Amino acid sequence: MGAPAPPCARPARRLAFSPPVPAVGAMHSPASTSTPPPAARRRRGRRAACIGVAALLGWGLMLSTPTRLAQAAVPNDAVVVNLSGSLTAMSSAPAFSPAFSVANTDYAIYCKSGVNIITLTFGGVQPANATVSLGENQALVVASRGRQYWIRCLPHDFPVLHVAGSGSGYYLTGNLNPSTAGTSSPYAMVLNGSGAPVWYRKVTGGPVNVEALANDTVAWMPLNGPGIGVDASIGYELYQLDTQTTTTVFAPLKPTDPHELFPMANGDYMVIGSQVTQLSTPFDYAGTTYSAIVDCVVQEVTSRGTLMWSWQASHHVALSEVVHGAGVAVNGQQALDAFHCNSVDVDAGTGNVLVSMRSVSAVYFIRRISNGTLDQDGPILWKMRGCGNGNAGPDAEPVLSLQSDPEGCFDAQHDARFQPNGDVSLYDDHSYQSGGGARGVEYSIDTQHGTATWQWQYPPSPQSSPVNAGATGSFRRYAGGADNLIGWGVRTGSGFTEVDQNGSVLFSMTFPNGEVDYRVVKTPLSSLNLGWLRATAGPPRPVFPTVAWQSLDGVLTSKPAVAAWSPNRLDAFGRGTDAQLWHRWWDGTSWQGWESLGGQLYPGTGPAVAAWGPGRLDVFVDGTDQQLWHLWYDSAGWHGWEALGGGLTSGPAASSWGAGRLDIVVAGTDEAVWHKWFDAGRWNGWESLGGQTNTDPAIASWGAHRVDVFVEGIDEQLQHNFYDGIGWHGTPWEDLLGNLTSGPSAASIRPNLVDAVAAGSGGEPERLPFNAGWQIWQPLSGQTAQAPSVVPFSGGEDVFATGTDSALWFGAVSPAF
Repeated sequence: MGAPAPPCARPARRLAFSPPVPAVGAMHSPASTSTPPPAARRRRGRRAACIGVAALLGWGLMLSTPTRLAQAAVPNDAVVVNLSGSLTAMSSAPAFSPAFSVANTDYAIYCKSGVNIITLTFGGVQPANATVSLGENQALVVASRGRQYWIRCLPHDFPVLHVAGSGSGYYLTGNLNPSTAGTSSPYAMVLNGSGAPVWYRKVTGGPVNVEALANDTVAWMPLNGPGIGVDASIGYELYQLDTQTTTTVFAPLKPTDPHELFPMANGDYMVIGSQVTQLSTPFDYAGTTYSAIVDCVVQEVTSRGTLMWSWQASHHVALSEVVHGAGVAVNGQQALDAFHCNSVDVDAGTGNVLVSMRSVSAVYFIRRISNGTLDQDGPILWKMRGCGNGNAGPDAEPVLSLQSDPEGCFDAQHDARFQPNGDVSLYDDHSYQSGGGARGVEYSIDTQHGTATWQWQYPPSPQSSPVNAGATGSFRRYAGGADNLIGWGVRTGSGFTEVDQNGSVLFSMTFPNGEVDYRVVKTPLSSLNLGWLRATAGPPRPVFPTVAWQSLDGVLTSKPAVAAWSPNRLDAFGRGTDAQLWHRWWDGTSWQGWESLGGQLYPGTGPAVAAWGPGRLDVFVDGTDQQLWHLWYDSAGWHGWEALGGGLTSGPAASSWGAGRLDIVVAGTDEAVWHKWFDAGRWNGWESLGGQTNTDPAIASWGAHRVDVFVEGIDEQLQHNFYDGIGWHGTPWEDLLGNLTSGPSAASIRPNLVDAVAAGSGGEPERLPFNAGWQIWQPLSGQTAQAPSVVPFSGGEDVFATGTDSALWFGAVSPAF
């Protein structure tokens, strides 16, 4: 096919019209050396990137290997818009949030099911606007001067978040329940300091205790019972972002309770087990007699699941201390939720354990270490009573009384934590009290005098509009109390508030539609890799086909054209460096060598081919005289060439819906799409289909009297027109978006399905499927500076492309549906 001489640059694109004349021209041979002057042939140039080989497979694919990598690639389903210049402003319709700031790199749009059309406007850069289509969970990446701005298409059932102010670090939380109207689903989420979800995951039942762990790991546990663990098969899910692998941590003494997964300095975890304990003597509580209780078993477990230490509440806390017990059904048995342990902390100095029990309205300090060794089921060292009774249990531990508390006492509390100075903070739900309201509060501990003295709280007392929390909630103090984070739990206006030492609000997020959270924690930006958060946000992600590209050699100077007349036959065509038409074919066993079919193709144009049945091929080219020329193959061999007239400014595209029928489309000198067809033994046409393009069009048929035509508009977006036996339906042409760097090709594997394929913004072939509606663009890997070609074959599709090495490459692609 001649020495390799692929062009790396092409003429600049032309946007103006020429006279609308695909008139029949003189009968020149395509082998003629006469060429019209450059002014008569205005063809749009392409952004050709002559780097690498088209067989680069699967850039940016999500990893499935547990090997850890240093950074994440842009996911292969992301839509990338490259801008020239420094971005100074950006907006979208529908609007993203938060409002654009050059310093903020992550945003979100509340999307609907299916395809979402996003229109963006930019300031300070070119292009000044763009329109893209996104599916749920996809990301749009806007690149400007080495900086990436990510806009996430949130799923249709993601909870609405109202955000005010700004924070720092990552905020890990989630909604336990759907909205009041049932329009949202429970999600675990990681928010940045602007309130944008940079990572999220739908969690059946609702996520409890979303935590950041070492090695870029996010942990949570699905709620699987009436506020306690009841299903022994469910544990904490630990998702490692960079390897995209999930491990599960269980309480060895099952079932695992969802309230706590506390990472210890030694690499172990503190967890809780919600065992049902049968009582030797039935216990009467609130008018009901119980023969069993839901126990609380605090356990230290290694990362491999080995039990190192345990402590059982019923051995140390008397049932007479219960003030907020509740009857629950556990696997068919009615039991008293007597303790309801909801947080575990470990004292960094002594290694002993702090446990909060909601049903007792008390916090207990438990001995875990004695003389340097683990003290199994050790005694209670002290009890800090809330609004419950002041009785000690079987251990006869000291009971600390509250001092100077403006609310009187805490009630049904959660999230008891040691502060660096030895104080204890907690979230006071205040569930069963009429005075005061839910709050984050801190007490100083004085075991010598048996007191816990109030030090600080938010909201400050007296609360202007006190609201109790029915359950859950959290309170964390950071930076020595200069930064305070309150998760409001089950109450109106659930979400979180971050305040400074003076109670001034820094940052807040609320669920306006009735969702509630369990807990919110904050972690530094350095603890979770932003690239991996982005790359793994929101599965299930769209599943895209992988293409194992194979080289068929050759040196092409055009896009290829391919047809299949049977399950074991493929015929590929392209323009060689000698401007002639070249052909090679697959016979069901192997690819045969290239053969020249002569002719002279106009520079930069490629051929078209259609097969109306076994043993029949019809090939069309744009001759150097700008006419359409036709060559065909049947049982007697090759025939032609024949001139079909016209005044072309593009290569042709061809399809057939059955024996004896051919449809051809081209771009005319007016940049409109023109149609010519063969039927009943004769040629008809030409007819204008309107539209505007300066690249080669595409055409496909899924059955009799159905033709779909595609073009790349002068705005570089895909446009569509179709014929259904009644007439053409392209007034105006349907805009299918995309950010194309080539004209399209099209194919249909069965009725009501059609796929368009084109090169995307980076030269990577992409597929847009139709199945009862247009779907989202699917990357196919590889790189080409020409329009790829797609053909139905063996129940799927084969895609052919001219690589950046000018060879012909092909790969099999599974059907989109």
